[in-house]
Amino acid sequence: MLMCLCYGISCSEIKKIVQSGIITTEGVQNECQAGTGCGCCLDALKLMVESEANKQQNELTLTNAHAVVVRGSSRSQCP
Repeated sequence: MLMCLCYGISCSEIKKIVQSGIITTEGVQNECQAGTGCGCCLDALKLMVESEANKQQNELTLTNAHAVVVRGSSRSQCP
């Protein structure tokens, strides 16, 4: 599905850009020009970038989270 009709940028392209580490609307615009033409897609673009950036942050948090089990104890210590 196309996000930006002016430049032919798809939703999957936007997601890939955010997954590559560009997590702001302005950064995405600089990368692919989406949302810089007529502006009709700008609100949807902002929502998608925010949503995908939040997913990235949540995945990073889960990747970095860990628990330490203390031997001889029924408790675990979480950082």
